[in-house]
Amino acid sequence: MYATTTATRDFALKAAAAAERAMERQACCKSQFKFKCFSCGEFINRGDNITKCTAPCWDGMRLRFRGADARNGLKQGEVAFYLAETGTRTWVHIGCNPCYWDSLPEDSNEYSPPALRPVHTDWNSKVWWEFEDRAEKYEAWRIMGISYYCMAKGYPWRNRKFMKDRIIHSVTRFQAIWRGYLYKKALPVALTQRRREFLKWCSSLPADQFRSFPLFCKLRQTLNYGPLPETLSEFAENIIVQRTREREEFLYDNPIGTQFDILMDVGFDEAAIYSAEVANHTSKYMVANGESHLYFWVRFHHDDEVRKYHWKRLLTLQLECEAFKSKHGILCCGPTGKMPVALYK
Repeated sequence: MYATTTATRDFALKAAAAAERAMERQACCKSQFKFKCFSCGEFINRGDNITKCTAPCWDGMRLRFRGADARNGLKQGEVAFYLAETGTRTWVHIGCNPCYWDSLPEDSNEYSPPALRPVHTDWNSKVWWEFEDRAEKYEAWRIMGISYYCMAKGYPWRNRKFMKDRIIHSVTRFQAIWRGYLYKKALPVALTQRRREFLKWCSSLPADQFRSFPLFCKLRQTLNYGPLPETLSEFAENIIVQRTREREEFLYDNPIGTQFDILMDVGFDEAAIYSAEVANHTSKYMVANGESHLYFWVRFHHDDEVRKYHWKRLLTLQLECEAFKSKHGILCCGPTGKMPVALYK
């Protein structure tokens, strides 16, 4: 009930009494609606005991003061008023302990870092003041503690729900999902890198020497590839730096006119080695500025067909062909630009 400055004393007394009843309901009352508790995330059903939160988690609108004061002729013991508020983060279960993120101003120091701060509720204030009043009269209550007092009064103390625990649990789950996402993205890159290293190692061996991936993994530390980084962030940074270096080296080693061999249709009857040369490639300035990826236009000598390859794909084809030629002792693909290799196993 709102009382203007021109209201009579009798009306002001009624407004003050209504304000006192409203403030008592803010400490604990039964919900008349069904809505979601922002603290625990569960629904507040009709008939559940709820309590009102105080600032700073308030997100609604502040209304005018309700009640009456000395301007209406009330004495000091008769004054009662409160500030009404609206919003979605106003009411919670009486057993919930909400919190908010306090970012603090920019001039804060290490003694007041940003953190999750608790939000006080009228129910917690009511229980605390009741306990303090009882402990002043009987010192034994202070020894037993507020938890025993709440158990004796039947208050929900052991079943309290902290919003901070729910946030930490959700953040932990998100971090686990994010780590899995990073590993899922990094695994194909790591496998591609290891496959290129393996093909490079195979092409450097004599034709009659045994090759196997387990043997390559055992000898990897002695091949100057370096150990794997310990953390995922270091691994990702090293991958980016190494990929940039490999791209620049590949562009430097394969200018326009460079000739090489490519193995096609491996495992089929049409398998053959084709000779080709670089007809064109993406401008290195566009690649350095991030405007485009590095692509190569390759012209095959057998039929003068021109195909477009990404530099990673072209590097893989070259390494596969070199490993195949080294394994079977093949020197070149012949004057026609095509050499069938279906009989080689």
